[in-house]
Amino acid sequence: MELKTTKIWFLHALRGMAALLVMIYHLAFLFWLANDKVTLSFSFLLPRISINTLAYAPIHDFLTQYHFDLGAFGVALFFLISGFVIPISLERDQGVRFLISRFFRIYPTYIIGFTLTFLAILLYTQTRGVDFPYSIKNYLAQISLFRDWLWLPSIDGVSWTLETEIKFYLLVLVIASFKKLNSAKTIILMALSLCFLNIVFSNYYDSLLNNNIRAYQIIYVITYSIVSLLFMLIGVAFYNFHFKKWSAPQFWVVSVIVFLCFVAAFLNGPTPNLITMSAFTYIPALLVFTATYILRDSFKYNKWINFLGDISYPLYVIHGLNGYMLLTILDRSSVNPYLSLAFTALIVIGASYILHRLVEDPSNQLGKKLAGKFKVLV
Repeated sequence: MELKTTKIWFLHALRGMAALLVMIYHLAFLFWLANDKVTLSFSFLLPRISINTLAYAPIHDFLTQYHFDLGAFGVALFFLISGFVIPISLERDQGVRFLISRFFRIYPTYIIGFTLTFLAILLYTQTRGVDFPYSIKNYLAQISLFRDWLWLPSIDGVSWTLETEIKFYLLVLVIASFKKLNSAKTIILMALSLCFLNIVFSNYYDSLLNNNIRAYQIIYVITYSIVSLLFMLIGVAFYNFHFKKWSAPQFWVVSVIVFLCFVAAFLNGPTPNLITMSAFTYIPALLVFTATYILRDSFKYNKWINFLGDISYPLYVIHGLNGYMLLTILDRSSVNPYLSLAFTALIVIGASYILHRLVEDPSNQLGKKLAGKFKVLV
């Protein structure tokens, strides 16, 4: 089932479910059951004081035992979805038109959403008697989505995925500019080249860390991003197969080679110690994506899942840190954990809907309109 002309239902539904899973991981699992990780990442947050044993704790313990990260699982689904849908956007808008439409798709919602988060941090720290830890420089770097190149910490903890998205846009734009996005050989060559970069750079981490810290930082960003970019290229393979640009054998050969490059790049990247968690998270995400694709005609339209798909981007942008701050306040006010969780979820979902209606949807339409006018001009 197609939604309008640009939404493929199974992808839209999967996007909504992925956003919901990431929210559940952060607010239901991480905050209540691994609060030390939250306060370590956001030092201005006060630790929770409730000692209640939550009924769903065994689920978290089970998943942790088998190195399954529900948040990373949702992010992996997002990456595969982007790999599938971005080539569709490039079919409609090429070159500068693509950049215009993508800018208005990503930046207005993120800038407004993060600005609200930034102001919420300021209010939280002032009312809780904690020093405000950020500057205007941090704010500007964050909303630029080039923060990682500046080697500044992520304020909200989710921007790294959007920064990866920006890199992926540029990567596929370069491939598409040579009319090679539908070339199986080109996608394989790109995957092998990215993997080769990680293998080569892995030999220089230690020496650069000791002798040229700025070069080390740049290479770290490149190699860290390459791992995710390779996983997103699997989504490109699905796109080519879905629209009958590739045969089934081409699809499987490319997908297997790209996946092996993903694994090799991970092992030779800056975080090879996370390979176990990634294996038990990214592989299930790929299997779920594949199964959902195979059964895509069996998924019937559902207004609630469609709603989640619609608000998935603003929900992803604002749920995490804002949710942590609200949960901390409620916890320290002795509110029941289940009520705190339900109330916080309703607040972030409601705020996401408002952001979707007032910012995301209008900015998307504006981006399409401007891209269309540019098409007429050229």
